[in-house]
Amino acid sequence: SPLVQEVYDDLVVSVNPIIPALTEEIPTTELYTWGLTHIRVDVAHNEMPTLTGAGVKVAIVDTGVGDTAVGGCTHPDLPPPPPPLLPYPEIVDGFNALPGGGSYCDNHGHGTHIAGIIAAEQNNLVIKGAAPQARIVAVKVLDFNGKGSLSTVLNGLQWVYNHKQIRLVN
Repeated sequence: SPLVQEVYDDLVVSVNPIIPALTEEIPTTELYTWGLTHIRVDVAHNEMPTLTGAGVKVAIVDTGVGDTAVGGCTHPDLPPPPPPLLPYPEIVDGFNALPGGGSYCDNHGHGTHIAGIIAAEQNNLVIKGAAPQARIVAVKVLDFNGKGSLSTVLNGLQWVYNHKQIRLVN
C-alpha cells in the first residue's frame, strides 16, 4: 500500500521462568517481599491502613493469572470477587491476546506471581500484597514458555485501553 511508510519485525518478548521456593525457604509468617519493603509498602500500610486498593482494577499484562490446578483461574492468595460470588478467590476479568485466544489462566507462573505481589490478601499466607483489595484483570500476552510477540502485547494493551474501568496496568 502506498500509505505504508515502513514495516518492522514483530519482536519477541519474554519473561524469566518462575522457580518455586523450596519448602524450607517458605516463610511461616506472612511478610513483605524485599521489593515491597524497598518501595516502602510496609510504611504506607502502617501510615494509611485504609488505602487497600479497594475498588481499583489492575490489569496484569503477562502470562495470564491464576492456577488452573486450583480450579478455574483462581488462586488462594488473591482477593475474592465481590458478592455474591464469595468466598471463591478468582480473577475478576480477563482476555487472552494470543493468536487463537482461549483461556486467560496462567500456564507459566509469572503473571500469577506478579498478581500476588500486587494483590495478595493479608491472610497469613506467605506474602502481603501492596494493594490486597485490588481487583485483578488477567491479560494473557505471553505463552506457556513466557514468550510472545510485540504485536500480541499491543493487542492486550488495546483491550485494556477499551476497558476504561481498568485504572492501572502492570
